[in-house]
Amino acid sequence: MSDQRLRELERRFKETGEPAAWGAWLRARVRQGSLDAAAVPLAARIEAGALARERVQLAGYLGDPLALALDEHDTIALAVCLGDDAAVRVALDDYYDGDVEGWLVGLAHWGGEPWVRAAVACAIQAREASRANEDADDPYSDVGHYEEMTDRLLEGVLRWLDCPCAQHGQDALRDAQRYEYVSRHSVSLAYLACQVAWAFSSDSAWPDAYALELLERVGAREAVATIRAALIPWALGTT
Repeated sequence: MSDQRLRELERRFKETGEPAAWGAWLRARVRQGSLDAAAVPLAARIEAGALARERVQLAGYLGDPLALALDEHDTIALAVCLGDDAAVRVALDDYYDGDVEGWLVGLAHWGGEPWVRAAVACAIQAREASRANEDADDPYSDVGHYEEMTDRLLEGVLRWLDCPCAQHGQDALRDAQRYEYVSRHSVSLAYLACQVAWAFSSDSAWPDAYALELLERVGAREAVATIRAALIPWALGTT
């Protein structure tokens, strides 16, 4: 594969933005050796129109190395716009804890669903951590009680994810009101997911506030790891 041919394929993709042109360029990069062969299945799905560029960029923004390699220049440029250098450092997995807030805020570029899924993932992680640290069969343990609260809240959020309409957002928030002042991390994170679902479906979202609230309950490194594990497979359709 000559450099000239590779540049022609890249130019065609940049000019048209067509999935077929992008897939052809990616496959050419694999043959030339500048892109890992693991990209071939993704390139095939892109070329077939089964994987949108927005999802690839989201996975790259989240920090998936392969997705980032598929569209690195534009994904990095987008990350700079969304969260300045902080979001870029998280995407490249070379970051400070203080960078994570800006990175979380930038998730809102892809709408409410990634943000809700991020809060859900953190709530589930907190629930599992509580279960691991306490004996649910202990008659004096309250872990089972809080697990039930968490699960009730998540049921409403999952209904919103199936149909992210204003009505399901209102339903999730209404059902969550009784748990507003429960301080248990898994419950408060599930409550946050309900708030975010309602806010995005009613065009009243404040991602800065959600990022701060999430990081009050989950450490920065844990948040990044949990969100990546849940959202990258979803973004790339590999779950």
